[in-house]
Amino acid sequence: MLAAGGGCAGPNEPEAVISGFSPATGTYHAGETAASSVRVENTGSERRTFWVGYSVRDDAGEWHDAPFAPVTLDPGEGSSLLRREWEIPAGSLLTTGPYTVKMAVWDGRPGDGDAARLAEAEEEDAFDVRLFRDGLDDLDGGRWETVGRRLGRSRLAPENVTADGRLGITIPGGTLDGGAIRSEEPYRYGTYHARLRAPDAPSSITAFFLYAAPDYEKEIDVEIYNDGSRRVMFSVYTPTYTQDGALEKEPTYTETRKLPFDPSGGFHEYRFDFYPQKVTFYVDGEPFGSWSGDTPREPMRLWVNTWFPDWLSGERPEGDRNTYVDWIQH
Repeated sequence: MLAAGGGCAGPNEPEAVISGFSPATGTYHAGETAASSVRVENTGSERRTFWVGYSVRDDAGEWHDAPFAPVTLDPGEGSSLLRREWEIPAGSLLTTGPYTVKMAVWDGRPGDGDAARLAEAEEEDAFDVRLFRDGLDDLDGGRWETVGRRLGRSRLAPENVTADGRLGITIPGGTLDGGAIRSEEPYRYGTYHARLRAPDAPSSITAFFLYAAPDYEKEIDVEIYNDGSRRVMFSVYTPTYTQDGALEKEPTYTETRKLPFDPSGGFHEYRFDFYPQKVTFYVDGEPFGSWSGDTPREPMRLWVNTWFPDWLSGERPEGDRNTYVDWIQH
């Protein structure tokens, strides 16, 4: 959206308009720079120095500013396209997903007290930021670790996890065992995707989720029933308490939906977008569930597991069954 005027200057102050705007587009990673450009025209009657600002906003609502830059123009003169850059910060707490671009022109250096914004241009969801897209060729990159523990009826065993071109989690035939990986680092707001194929293993669950201990406090789940029912359950756990101060051990939000396909019959993409006050769940790009309200505030590790919960019957498969994960993206 190009807003040439609409500034805050008074009637006797110098004016400027934005006559061209080229926001950053595409996908960027930590350490790269997202560059946007703007063309400014002096519509006043004096030679003036204007200041150009460049800001981006993530979907968590946080603004990120690049340094301001001056441009001096004669009356009626238009600038060339002025390129400004924002460097995407590194770190696991980087917010991923779409970013909005805003560029503005001021009659003085912003922050000096009397500076007024003369014009601005904005483009929503102009570009995307991604921390990683992992094809899971191996688990040696320092991003993932296998997990060994008891969970429900299952022994989650590291030997049941393989990574050779894609991630595999095996349920050995005749057992209720499974496997899991989790991220080495905790993550926070952003978009999370996994393309996976669930096993045909009734009374087991395959899950893609964020979690931080203790239980029932911080968790965002996609849980697929591996029983041919085509059910998928979406849940959000945010710390809430009963009237007597006890931790509420029920999810803040949960919804079970029926998939339009057999999740063991092929690969499909499961996704959730996690931000303050909202989580939205998607399957193959289509929205399937949404929660608006309090969401976990602390960072959580990202998990994938296949296991047998106590609240299902515990049917042992006759032969090996396998979960396959083609890639994970955040």
